[in-house]
Amino acid sequence: MKGPKPMSNKLRILVTDGNYKHSLGIVRSLGMQGYEVYVLNNSKTCIAGLSSYCEKTLVTCDWNNQSNEQQYISQVKKYCTEYSISLIIPVGFKNCTLMAKYKEELLEVTHLVITDYEKMDFALDKSKVLTLAKEQGVGVPLTFYPKSLSELSLISDKLAYPCVIKSRFEHGANVVTYPQNAEQLETMYSEIVKKHGFDDENLPMVQEYLTGDGYAFFALYIEGQCKQIFMHHRLREFPVTGGASVKAEAFYDVKLLISGKKLLDALEWHGVAMVEFKKDSSGNYRLMEINPKYWGSTDLALAAGAVFPVITAQYVLGNNIEYSETYDRNVQFHWPCDGDWLHAIYRPEHFLGVLIDCFNPKVKSNWWWKEYRVNLFLLRNLVAGVMKALLRR
Repeated sequence: MKGPKPMSNKLRILVTDGNYKHSLGIVRSLGMQGYEVYVLNNSKTCIAGLSSYCEKTLVTCDWNNQSNEQQYISQVKKYCTEYSISLIIPVGFKNCTLMAKYKEELLEVTHLVITDYEKMDFALDKSKVLTLAKEQGVGVPLTFYPKSLSELSLISDKLAYPCVIKSRFEHGANVVTYPQNAEQLETMYSEIVKKHGFDDENLPMVQEYLTGDGYAFFALYIEGQCKQIFMHHRLREFPVTGGASVKAEAFYDVKLLISGKKLLDALEWHGVAMVEFKKDSSGNYRLMEINPKYWGSTDLALAAGAVFPVITAQYVLGNNIEYSETYDRNVQFHWPCDGDWLHAIYRPEHFLGVLIDCFNPKVKSNWWWKEYRVNLFLLRNLVAGVMKALLRR
């Protein structure tokens, strides 16, 4: 294990992306175990920084601006030295990419449990991941990779509609649309290329639309060895056409375990990752993507006892980490202010279900009454989201 030796058993841990709901969950999980947790963000006010388990929010320049890249890494290193940070837990897509790229430099001042940049880059390329899945015998959807806009006419008659246009590469945003016919395929493809500035080297892919529920395999790997797993089943999403989980339940299926583990084993992974699937009408899992970072529904895993950030901290402290499939498989979790009520606006038939879940003690949520500052932040975001959704409708 590379990195300086921790100064004491009470680690100081830096969690990035303070505005993410799953950063809040990670901060709470670590803080409840007695770790001293700091939050990294590009603004002073952020949801994770408002938690009572956050010691301090450390502000940096905007890491999404490519011209700030080296300045940002220098700021992170400076904070690690100044605050004696023993472990960084990167959360968002951009931070994971940057910290994998500058991994060796960061390991000079702290610990970082993340895969190498080359593997990170591979996992973020959906075409390479789908090819790997085929080699490993993992099911995939029918997928085409146009090399130019003119090739769309050759693809259109090979597809059933609706189909899916999505970015080949991870962008940290939901770049996806659903043409309903061949005419919309050409129109919407041209629009998405223009909107996101894609060129002939990174044109979006076109994929068959898979009906059925979303499932995912999650894992923490240490130097190519799987140490902790978790699985979930999506119950509600936002956007409703296919987005992040706003209600999900813990789940276990050995078929899902085998498929997810095959891919991460083949990559000799290091760190956390999510392998996302759709379950088709035949009951088979077909791969959607690898998400090589912490995932939006991390709260559910934590509530079920699969405490990935805590296990990572124990590894940094030098503890032996054994393989485990242990977690509560009867837990449900929803995010009322982070998309579930927005889901209900677009799916009014689910309104009563969302309302009941808000008062059902068996359904966990990230609304903690004792953290009033966090709740005010959540409510503010919910009101803004509802107003935006109503104006769109």
